[in-house]
Amino acid sequence: MYELNQYPDNQRQKKLEDLSDIILEREKIQRDNKEAARLSDLKQKSILRLEVEEELFDKFNQFKKKISKEIFEPLFTDRSEKSKEKFLEVFENILKNRWAFWLDKVKNSIDDIETSQGKNILLNQFDSSFIKAIADVLQKTNFDSLLEKFIEKP
Repeated sequence: MYELNQYPDNQRQKKLEDLSDIILEREKIQRDNKEAARLSDLKQKSILRLEVEEELFDKFNQFKKKISKEIFEPLFTDRSEKSKEKFLEVFENILKNRWAFWLDKVKNSIDDIETSQGKNILLNQFDSSFIKAIADVLQKTNFDSLLEKFIEKP
């Protein structure tokens, strides 16, 4: 590839050093490019994971407000304001705990998200599994059945 024999010894040594420097520089550039690609990939995955976590949190908060307003509050209309607030707080905390359990269950799926399509699949899974499961439990409920269905069955 490189005909160093055509040069006198002193020039050959200089050419060899230059060649060695060029090879090292090329290796450094390749290494840096691979590292830049790896970091870019990691950044993209982290951004998607943060986006899905934020969107899940927003969806959960919207769902919690809706459930509180449509299900929990009407069940406590005949209670004192202080009692009503306590019950709402308890049931909202139970709802938060169920959400935390669901998040634990899908943690690997969240961590494995690599594309926007994967993110959308997980967001749809939240709607079809978590929200549907809670809505099914709370459907046509009264105070006593709420205690039975919602507290006793995590």
